[in-house]
Amino acid sequence: RPRTDPSTDDLSHQMRSVAIDTAQARPPAAADAQLVRDDNPRMRTSTAAAAAAAPSLPIRSSHRSNTLQLVSSTASGNTLTRVLKQMADDKSFKPDVKFAKTRPPNDFAEKSKLKHCLALVDYVNERSDAEIERSGIPDVREEVVTLRSNSGERVNVLNAVGKIVTSCLAQMLWFEGKANELETTLRGGSSKFTDSATGLGKRVAEYRKRIRIAKGLPPDSKLVDLKLISVEKVKEFEDNRAQAQAREDGNRLLTDFA
Repeated sequence: RPRTDPSTDDLSHQMRSVAIDTAQARPPAAADAQLVRDDNPRMRTSTAAAAAAAPSLPIRSSHRSNTLQLVSSTASGNTLTRVLKQMADDKSFKPDVKFAKTRPPNDFAEKSKLKHCLALVDYVNERSDAEIERSGIPDVREEVVTLRSNSGERVNVLNAVGKIVTSCLAQMLWFEGKANELETTLRGGSSKFTDSATGLGKRVAEYRKRIRIAKGLPPDSKLVDLKLISVEKVKEFEDNRAQAQAREDGNRLLTDFA
């Protein structure tokens, strides 16, 4: 039977609480943006105009888990957000083809890191209902379908990208056991952990290295070919290797004293 990690259980409880708290929260009213000094007409006019022009982000409950649609604020640079938008616009995503198996646009640098990021999207998309419920990280299966079809309104594609990116960032923090940062991400707060291809891709690669060591695979095996697995499964592999190593060390001591 797989080992139950207390820290993972605590993290699951925190994430369910975050999802419930978020569901009870209301988006800030547009009028709040107009709280400016009355004696400054320029500030009052520009702020009111900005508030009127700002799109209201749709928030909806998922039918598979008690979570909400979250929209990423990252919009430019060599990021997962940008590559997903462009690949959806180019209709690069095909049904039944993993994102990591799809070629990124030629004008994107660091394609190997982008491949790691797209593999993370695949993992988040393929999670079981039980894992989604346990982590509290939003389900993105419908959003992935939206990107693959890209037949709806532009706002649907943008919202789908935002939710996918948010869930990927949260999933990476779950892998790394960063409970506080994970809570901040799910609440829509700012975090030092962004979806830049360089940073996120490197973190996925490090997690794949951990999987490679836990499974006892050769150190020269390619990380891009290594399937991402849950952190609970990684810990199970690590425990099994530690127990096997302890038995080996014990047998060696017995042999030395024989």
